[in-house]
Amino acid sequence: MSTRINYINLVPQELLTEIFTRLPAKSLGRCKCVLKSWASLISDPDFIQAHLTKTKHSTNLALISTETNPGIIYSVHFFNDSKNVNCDGIASKLNLNCCNKWCKIWGSYDGLMLVQDIRTKKFLINPTTLESKKLPPVPCGYRLISFLDLFGFGYDSSCDDYVVVAICYESGSFCAYVYMLKTNQWNKVGFSPYVHLCPYDHVNVPLVTYGAAGIFVEGCLHWLAKKYNDNNSCLIASFNLAKKEFSEVPPPKGVFDYMRRRPRLGVLKGCLCLITGVYNRNELWVMKEYGVVESWVKMSVFLTEDSSIVSLDLQEDSLVMLEGGQFILLVSDAKEVILQDMKVIGLPHDFRVGMTYIDTLFSPNKIDYKKNT
Repeated sequence: MSTRINYINLVPQELLTEIFTRLPAKSLGRCKCVLKSWASLISDPDFIQAHLTKTKHSTNLALISTETNPGIIYSVHFFNDSKNVNCDGIASKLNLNCCNKWCKIWGSYDGLMLVQDIRTKKFLINPTTLESKKLPPVPCGYRLISFLDLFGFGYDSSCDDYVVVAICYESGSFCAYVYMLKTNQWNKVGFSPYVHLCPYDHVNVPLVTYGAAGIFVEGCLHWLAKKYNDNNSCLIASFNLAKKEFSEVPPPKGVFDYMRRRPRLGVLKGCLCLITGVYNRNELWVMKEYGVVESWVKMSVFLTEDSSIVSLDLQEDSLVMLEGGQFILLVSDAKEVILQDMKVIGLPHDFRVGMTYIDTLFSPNKIDYKKNT
């Protein structure tokens, strides 16, 4: 009697690794159910890191619905050659001990996303694998104005750990707390030297903005802020995740002198960006060399008053803008930007923009990342 040969087991692991690192993360989740050896390979930290390297440019945009099915997180996947894209509800599938109604996305890195529900509970989730981890509450004291709190999420390469930074308003000052995923603990860093309320003057009346997520670039989280005892100043505050200290990043020379509407920070091709409002139009600035004021470049794109940059660094050379509720893909080339209309199928009528994220296998419940080996 002839024996049946299991050809799957004959495939060398090196070849399987080359194949699997090119598959989408969701497909790999199905592959883990085929063989135990496959599941072991796909769950290995070295493989997960190799897969991340191969899939860096596969980017999604996360949005939160505000009217129809309020609080659901939707994912929009963008393709280089497509003008029509689909959206899909993702976080409603998460099995979490919470109300499952989301109000804020504070940041994302390596496929992990920091989200907040309507009860202000914070979670780290992987919207691709649907794994999640609830964060302990920030150990700050009693506060009357908690809605002024700011958060950011990034990665500290010096200790190979994911980091959440909270800037909490306490007794007239802003205090910084740092959460490390490996220890699952918050630590108080100290008071910030800045007022984390950025004024923008329309009719000589200082206004404030709040709720802006920290922008992660070059190992630092960035927020717009101002100096104490100077209600009209505006600056870019930087918090270094490795050094656990604040500093300033120089803005374009004179850009805040004629600003008339709320500025915003973002990322384009790994560079820090600044979007400023000037009368009836917006300007997009890109810092080509981090920390060098002379490296700021103004992109030649006209952003109207009702337009809004919703996501930057979607792919290697593009960003997404909202104009009158319609998505527009802006593909940048040197100093010029080409506009291309995009239709998002299945998107709710009213939504709040979140963050971009990539499909990865990283788990918020595992601490052996092996990124520095």
